Amino acid sequence: MAHPDKILRDARIFKRDDFTCQYCGYRADTFEKWRYLAIDHFKPRSRGGPEGDDNLKTACMDCNFMKTDKEFATLEEAATKIKEWIEIERRDYDKFFRE
Repeated sequence: MAHPDKILRDARIFKRDDFTCQYCGYRADTFEKWRYLAIDHFKPRSRGGPEGDDNLKTACMDCNFMKTDKEFATLEEAATKIKEWIEIERRDYDKFFRE
């Protein structure tokens, strides 16, 4: 079970971001969809990123997984790159798993 402070922090960030992934726009408007959200450190903790709200973004699990500990200058740059990576994975899926 998560620590109460983490739960409150996550709730604050999710509400601020309208329960929407800041990278791809995935909207979690139901409990089932909400469970697919994560809190992303825009500047990764592993690279000295702070814990403050300004560095925390709502992300769907796919985008959070794709971004890992990469750094980007802007949110827009990160969103563009992550969408490109997801499209590459989609093409690979279609090529290797659907044919």
